[in-house]
Amino acid sequence: MAKWDYKFDYENIFENPDTEDEIYFATNGRPICALRLYNFVTDSDKLIENHKVGIYKYIFTPLRSQTDYWINLVGYASKIGDRGYNSDLSLRRCAQVQNEILTGKNKLYVAEFRRKVARGSDASTDAANDDYGYWRSVKIYAHKGAPPPPNPQPKPVQPAFVDQKFQIQLMGGQSISLFKMLGRDNYTFKIKNVETNETACFLYTGTSISVGGPGSPVSWSGSGPWAGFTISTRFKMSLDDFNDLTVSLAQQPGVTMGQDSVMGKFILDFNRNDNKRLVIREVIINPSSVTISSDSGYGISTAISASSGRLRKIECPRDPSAPDWA
Repeated sequence: MAKWDYKFDYENIFENPDTEDEIYFATNGRPICALRLYNFVTDSDKLIENHKVGIYKYIFTPLRSQTDYWINLVGYASKIGDRGYNSDLSLRRCAQVQNEILTGKNKLYVAEFRRKVARGSDASTDAANDDYGYWRSVKIYAHKGAPPPPNPQPKPVQPAFVDQKFQIQLMGGQSISLFKMLGRDNYTFKIKNVETNETACFLYTGTSISVGGPGSPVSWSGSGPWAGFTISTRFKMSLDDFNDLTVSLAQQPGVTMGQDSVMGKFILDFNRNDNKRLVIREVIINPSSVTISSDSGYGISTAISASSGRLRKIECPRDPSAPDWA
């Protein structure tokens, strides 16, 4: 059976505290004044005239001489209607009470409205579809002093760092000198996930600068042995994560001529600040600069050449040293 209006439109909470009030006092401390506004019109967030009388008597009058206080609001709704809708309705009722305190005829300069709590119809002990005015209400708790700091949010648990072993191999490529000190690098690398044995190939292109002397007009390098490196990160990386990665490539000065190469090794540097994906994922590559050899090739350079470019994933070219079982 539905019930309608409560006998009061407002009430000093200290004169008739309920169980939720006692819990509130124990948690937040006793306020300097506390008021409950009853009998909001069903499905409405607007204050009735008697609510403004209660706010003047029990909130404005004791607080107008105060200079340092804060207020919490708790909204309620009756059992009529959807639970989620009632929660939203109770929050809108709190907002209307706050607006009246701040902008009404007897407005107050409140230090802070710290919390607006939507209890909705959850607190009501009535039967379903009861519309008792006791629950169509808003509680006002006004506290003296600075509000306590909010409860700290628990920090999310970070997964532990995972080590993954990778290998990289030079498959071939060339450097072409454009204007003595400038050149163009085009090299293909193969990267292997040691754990899964999966491989993928990447084309590197970049504009190089020679330091210490002119480079060779043309330097050609063939495939070389694998060079290992380790990646530590909280989330496992796949070979696709190397695609579109910015790296630097340097080549030592030396003579490259087939198996009788002297120096001329390549240094691939992953440790670049513009690799935002690696920074965000806290990726640590060790060593960050991987030294890679070429077992075959031709080139003469008295300079250190260094370039910057990107790794682009491509279909792997066939390794001429591998047997053709077709």
